[in-house]
Order: sequence, then C-alpha cells, then structure tokens
Amino acid sequence: MSLAGLELAVIDFEATGLEDHDQIIEVAVIHVELGYKAFPRVAFYSRVKPSVPMSEGASKITGITDSHLAEAPTWDEVETGFWEAVGERNLVAYNAPFDHALLKRQSGDPDSVPDFADWVDPLVMVKVVGRYESHSLVSACQRRGITFPPHGAVGDAMGTALLLEPVMRETAKHLTEVPSPSQLWGSLEPYLKWQQEAAVKDEAQFCAYLLKKGAARRRARPDCPWHEASKLELPHWPEPEPVFGRCLRCGSQVLYDIGEGGALLLLEKTDDPAAGDQGLAPHTCGDEAL
Repeated sequence: MSLAGLELAVIDFEATGLEDHDQIIEVAVIHVELGYKAFPRVAFYSRVKPSVPMSEGASKITGITDSHLAEAPTWDEVETGFWEAVGERNLVAYNAPFDHALLKRQSGDPDSVPDFADWVDPLVMVKVVGRYESHSLVSACQRRGITFPPHGAVGDAMGTALLLEPVMRETAKHLTEVPSPSQLWGSLEPYLKWQQEAAVKDEAQFCAYLLKKGAARRRARPDCPWHEASKLELPHWPEPEPVFGRCLRCGSQVLYDIGEGGALLLLEKTDDPAAGDQGLAPHTCGDEAL
C-alpha cells in the first residue's frame, strides 16, 4: 500500500476525563489523502451522552458540561456511523494509545478494534523531529503555521490531519535527507514498523531520563503502551521508595498506611527477617502497637 495517495481516517475523541472509567463525549472522523490532492473534510461528528459525569478538569478544557450532553445520543447509537465513516481507511490519531484505549473500552465489539500499532500516530514523528520542544498537538501545529480551535473533537482531528503531511516530510528529511516519506518508507507497512521502533525507543529514553532525575523515588513507572504492544520487557524501574513521616505520639519515623477495615496503620523499619522484603513492622510506642 503506497504512502502516496493513501486514504486515511483521522479520528479524535473528547472524554469525561483521563481515568480508566471515563467515557467518550465527542467523536470526529476526518477523511484525508496523503499528498493533499483535496483538502481534509469532516466525514463524521457527534456529541455523545456518557453514563458517567463530566470531570471538572475536562469541563474546563472542553467547555462541555453534563447539561450540554443531556440530549446527545449514546455511544451505542453513534458507533455504527463512526465505523461507517472510517470504512476501509487506515486510522490516524494523535497519541494513538489513548484514543485506542478509550475506543476499545466503549466498543460493542472491542476485539474488532484494530491494534493502535497499526494506526498512524503523528505524535511519534513530532517527538523524533522536535525532541526538546513541546509535543502537545496545539504546539506542534502552531510551529507549522496550522491553527484550529483546540480541545474539541473536530478541531483536534482536523489539526492532526493538516499536521500529518508536513511532519512526515520533516521526519523523512531528519532521518535520511530524502524529501518524501514515500522515498523513505515506500509504503505503509515499513512506516508502521519504523513508527513502533521509534515509539519504543522514546519510551525507554523517557524512563531513563526520569531515573537519572531520581523520579523513581516519587512515582511509578510511566505508562509504556508501545512496549506492551510490542510484547517487549518494560524499561527498568525500581519500586518507589516509601515516604516516611513522623509519629504524632512519639516523633519516630513511620510510614502511614490504611489497614483492614479502614483503620490507620503506622509502620516502622525493622531488621526482623519476619518482616519480609519491605522490612516494615507495626510501629510501637512503648509496648502498645499503633
């Protein structure tokens, strides 16, 4: 499948938030052909009524509230129209793992959702050609003279569609000094292979950077969806070190936790082998355990 003239479906979702339980509230599909023989056009758009409330943060970003969605169709009612608009075109999404997870979570047939490793993700290329620049969609577009109303499904999908061709050309030149992505990859399959390798490399480098900065003491390993999709071992990441406080009764260094039944549990370091790998035991003030 040659890249020249490749017909693509650029998709974007807005959601109630960023957590695993959040749901789609807006969906857009843009049709675009590489080479831009015709301008991208909106092929499908709908707001969607979720079964969970909007988060405060999502409402502030999108300007959409629960009342705006009260009369909207549900995802079950719009999903068929969405897939009809996609048709046989290859999918494109900016930060494909996020949109893929959202779509798979809400799809009536999650097994039929193509793996995001088979989608074109311009974010991967944006990171390659501008490693130390902002990688947000708005910033990536503005650096290339592309402006659109952000934080809406139509605007974000159209921005992604307009960004795709220039960033593919920049990437081809950055990698090999050839002016055309068709000269570099020839067809979609070699491009997708390169994309996956580049995304895995970026995840590994980001984890290494955070480790160097000592971030492992404060946070869990960042998500590495491209490693998981490639079935590769996740980048090295030690367990976060526990953050100790002080016992309010005696002032000793303790770790606060919640025990069974919701009771406050205070733990202290110990050399007792019975404490296990963590080396923690219930804290005592005198003879009384807390």
